[in-house]
Amino acid sequence: MCGRFSFLATDKIIEERLEIHNSNYTPRYNCAPGQNIAIITNINPFAFEYFK
Repeated sequence: MCGRFSFLATDKIIEERLEIHNSNYTPRYNCAPGQNIAIITNINPFAFEYFK
């Protein structure tokens, strides 16, 4: 397996379910293991941080 996955959500869903406003999130249809991916951390649970 190559480890690729999709990460799709609209701004409305992100705001309603995760309570993250102004996320500047771009849906990704083919995420690779080496790409920066939006993550929610315990340190900042109301914003995305980007990690590889």
